[in-house]
Amino acid sequence: VSEVPSVSSALDLSQTEQFDLIVSDIRMPDIDGVVGAASLSKQVKEKWGKDIPVIFITGYRGIEKELSAAMLGETIAKPFDISFLLARIRDYL
Repeated sequence: VSEVPSVSSALDLSQTEQFDLIVSDIRMPDIDGVVGAASLSKQVKEKWGKDIPVIFITGYRGIEKELSAAMLGETIAKPFDISFLLARIRDYL
């Protein structure tokens, strides 16, 4: 498990570490979470040759963002039950 404060940190880390799953908020401090996850997924695919699932966690309600996120992965709305999130993570791993 790796925790990073920003999308740019995740992009840097993905050069040396393989990821099995991305869990991200849609709203991130440096880059939009959907754009960032798409960039990270692409970079991981190019570097490590594998597709990785994405779970977005968000309190943001905007149909355009939710549709963009849904095309890339799964979206879980805040507030959520932590046991549900953990179950989804187990399903992907």
